[in-house]
Amino acid sequence: MDVRAKLLRLIHEKNWSYYRLAKESNMSWSTIRNMFERGTEPTLPTLEALCEGLGITLADLLVGYSSVSLTDDQKELLENWEKLEAEDRQLFMELLRSFNRKHWQCK
Repeated sequence: MDVRAKLLRLIHEKNWSYYRLAKESNMSWSTIRNMFERGTEPTLPTLEALCEGLGITLADLLVGYSSVSLTDDQKELLENWEKLEAEDRQLFMELLRSFNRKHWQCK
């Protein structure tokens, strides 16, 4: 499925118009209309703005989780991960690795 088709599916699921998507994404209505009705290819900044407006990540749009089923705890972990700064992510990964080492040493 191409990116525009995924975006269309998402806005239809939300029951949004092009105008609503433009407002939520802080973009012009004509940009949205041209992308869908004239086949204009969206730029990366446009995709990022659209994803923010839709409340998803760029990874969600480009890859999605369709083949992966996540538990609520896993979703929460990913949502919190996205909010961490790079240094905090590194510290978290070190902590997680230390838990894994302890687990394997006990077996």
